[in-house]
Amino acid sequence: MIDHLPVSGVWSSPDGRFSLELRPDGRFVEVHANPDSVFTGAYVLVGETLKLFEDHGAVITGRLADGRLSLGTV
Repeated sequence: MIDHLPVSGVWSSPDGRFSLELRPDGRFVEVHANPDSVFTGAYVLVGETLKLFEDHGAVITGRLADGRLSLGTV
């Protein structure tokens, strides 16, 4: 079993074309500029490593440290 750290918040890209909402229940909603590009799934945060498990099978790894979110960096 993974020791998950629950977090919540919304992060947006500097240009506003991408946002990611992490919910305290371990779920996420990822929205892109195209309204048809909405992805959902579960996330796990262990230390600073964030793993997003999209409902359609994709896995994205990132880092959440000091309130800053970086995806595809781990």
